[in-house]
Amino acid sequence: MNKRRILHRREHSLEKIDPWLAKMLEVLHEYKKHDKMSDQEVAEKALMSRPGYSKILNGKAEPKILSVRNILAVGDRNLGDLINDMGGEDFNHFMKLIAIKITDGSLHLEDYLRKPEFTEEDIVELTKDGVKLGCATICINPGYMDLCEPYVKGTDTMLCPVTDFPFGTSSTASRVAQIEQVAKYDTVKEVDIVANFGYIRAGKYDAVLEDLKACVAASHKYGREIKVIFETDALNEEQVRKMCHVCIEAGADFVKTSTGFLTGFESHGATPEIIAAMMEECGDKIKIKGSGCIRTREHFLQLIDMGIDRMGVGYRSVPVVLDLNK
Repeated sequence: MNKRRILHRREHSLEKIDPWLAKMLEVLHEYKKHDKMSDQEVAEKALMSRPGYSKILNGKAEPKILSVRNILAVGDRNLGDLINDMGGEDFNHFMKLIAIKITDGSLHLEDYLRKPEFTEEDIVELTKDGVKLGCATICINPGYMDLCEPYVKGTDTMLCPVTDFPFGTSSTASRVAQIEQVAKYDTVKEVDIVANFGYIRAGKYDAVLEDLKACVAASHKYGREIKVIFETDALNEEQVRKMCHVCIEAGADFVKTSTGFLTGFESHGATPEIIAAMMEECGDKIKIKGSGCIRTREHFLQLIDMGIDRMGVGYRSVPVVLDLNK
């Protein structure tokens, strides 16, 4: 799928998903051309186009402004001043990030807290950090659901438990049980499941499909989207392309590249080349998440430019890709 088609799809869904923020994006474009405006003035201009506008900044405006501000972690800095100081390229990337915020209802990032050596104290602190950064979800191991849940309740950040992780070799019954155990939590946005990539390498696509259909059904029963992790570094391009169609047939919501825990293979993760191959096969039928080896701002922005739907970034790399270390 070419870049123009991807961007058209995203722009087309803008007003359907959140007309208010769509208008805010339009006002921010105008802001760049004309006089400075405060955050409140930007919000008021956006609200003026809304049916029933009463010339009062309603209670929903402030959290939406904050969510846009959080996208680049600009803290208390006025959005107007931030935009005024930006060069053309930075401004364009800023707008793309906001557009993704609008269409996905969440930041482009997921924060990963899956390392087995993390203590409960580590997990709590990193969960708090993920919330502050406005991450779409925080990926955690299922055993820490009760520990993390209080820290995301009432925020824009939700949890994404990773099931049968990182090998994907449990029985279908076990995988379904894991999904059902975590999908019942209200703080869960999505569930991850690792595909049996040994079966994929052996060409057992029918077995993979039947297993994934059961996993998808378990997740969708609770209204949760499900992401299928391929472990692309263990596969060749033909296998990756084939798996995109298997996941579409299974009814999954996302295809995803990597666990970040593969051994015995060179680690490449979400390369532009593998993301491009997945985009060609997936079209508009399923969303794509890149994960693994996204450690630079350049790589992060390149995948945004390609039109990727979501990215998973490790906790150490989040400040780097968001350029927070200046």
